[in-house]
Amino acid sequence: MSNMPKKVAFWFTDDLRLHDNFALNWACSHYAAIAFIYVINPHDIGPNNYQHKAIGSHRLNFIYQSLCDLEQQLRALGHRLIILEGQPATEVCRFMQEQQIDTIVRSKPVGWYENKTCQVIEQNLPQVRCFATWNHTLFKPEQLALTPQLLNSFSSFRQHIEKRNFAVQAVSDTLSTVPHAIQVQSSQGISLDQFAQTYVTQPLAASAFQGANNRRWHMCSVTFPAQHRTAISSLATN
Repeated sequence: MSNMPKKVAFWFTDDLRLHDNFALNWACSHYAAIAFIYVINPHDIGPNNYQHKAIGSHRLNFIYQSLCDLEQQLRALGHRLIILEGQPATEVCRFMQEQQIDTIVRSKPVGWYENKTCQVIEQNLPQVRCFATWNHTLFKPEQLALTPQLLNSFSSFRQHIEKRNFAVQAVSDTLSTVPHAIQVQSSQGISLDQFAQTYVTQPLAASAFQGANNRRWHMCSVTFPAQHRTAISSLATN
């Protein structure tokens, strides 16, 4: 790793997992030191226009338990998850400047607000490289070559897809290399206990969801016959 660029921050968003994560694999294989961050925006929790919430209570519980699972896995690798609190563009820019990190990597966002946040970061930190890759679906958007006409009805969309032999993205490999941890002061960010006390207002049931990878394996085990589980176990338990 001596010839690699020094520092990178990996920004977890809707991809709270260490495996089958193209963006994370890229960051870990191209940089010598890494910091893992997640940003909780209080504005998304409270009611906004027409009393709507960007993140409801059930999704918030899901996020919290996924973060707990992710933090446990990172700790086992000698890293920690840094949870920043505030407006994402502001908090990410501040973190990058304080830690003198010149590259940030994340999954390519889908939503308008999320894309706008990335644009603001790029404008405010022109010296920072922002790298994002598609990490959400089996097919990349550019593969589908969709037009408004094709989306007028499901039939037109289906016929368009059926005429083409799309290559499905291979599952991203298990992390083979994890860079050194960037030394970040423990006072940076909030703890998971603080996250729960501030944002998780509903008590979690005893049988509640227990983390992204763990839950994925549980769903596989109850959905697929035993003879098929070996093929998928590496996706859920590694």
